Amino acid sequence: MLDGLGRDDEAEQLIQEALEVFERIADHHEVAVCLHNLGSIYHRRAEPARAEPLYRRALAIKERALGPDHPELATTLTNLGTLCEQRGRAAEALVFYGRAISVLEGVVEDDHPTLTVCREQQAALSTRE
Repeated sequence: MLDGLGRDDEAEQLIQEALEVFERIADHHEVAVCLHNLGSIYHRRAEPARAEPLYRRALAIKERALGPDHPELATTLTNLGTLCEQRGRAAEALVFYGRAISVLEGVVEDDHPTLTVCREQQAALSTRE
């Protein structure tokens, strides 16, 4: 909730504490959630070098815990796509957007916000390539 309210410093501290607890369990799905949320905070703060490894680790844990085609991967894939796009790595961003689309299509409504954003970003990047 603090993250959603823009209280990043407080959210970061509490997420770090939760991460320490969850990491004792090993690579549990909750570890991935904490890593993703920390990555989001750093991403918003324009700290991509801190955000990217957290997103990538979150994605790897989610893939192991949920499988490579689970719709829960979509948000992390989308954020990685956005981060790569912002860092000038359009080809890599296209891969992440494409994967997000593939895990969401047929599972969520066609106008789902994450699916819509990924399709729009993919189309925009494809015209630049």
